[in-house]
Amino acid sequence: MIAHNSGVPELNPDPPKTLKEAEEEFSRFLLGQNYPEAICWLKPGDVVASAGPHYWVRKRGGQAEEDAALRYAKGVDRNLGILLEAVCATEAETFASVLIPQSDEDARYHLMGPVLKLSCP
Repeated sequence: MIAHNSGVPELNPDPPKTLKEAEEEFSRFLLGQNYPEAICWLKPGDVVASAGPHYWVRKRGGQAEEDAALRYAKGVDRNLGILLEAVCATEAETFASVLIPQSDEDARYHLMGPVLKLSCP
C-alpha cells in the first residue's frame, strides 16, 4: 500500500521575490518558535556576544533594512539560496540577518539550495 502525502503542504522551491514578501513568512516562522514577530534587520558586525548569553546590538533602523533588502535581492538574482536568520531577541523584537552564499561551494557548505531557509537559535 502506498501512503498519500495529502497532509504535506506543497513546497515552493522559489524564494519570494522581495524581502518584504519573505518577511511575512519569516514573521510567521518566528511566532511559531516563540520569538517576537517584529524584525529588526542587522548589518554584518552589528552584534557582539559578551560573557553569558548576552548580546550587544547596534540598531541602524532604515539603513539596515535597506541593506537587508539589497542583500536579499542579490540572493534572488544569484539563485544560490537565501537564509533569514534570527540572531537574538528582546521581548519586543527579533534581531535578524540576511545571509546569501558567495558561490556554489559556499552554498554547499551552508547546506543551501535555491530556496529560502529560515533559522533561529
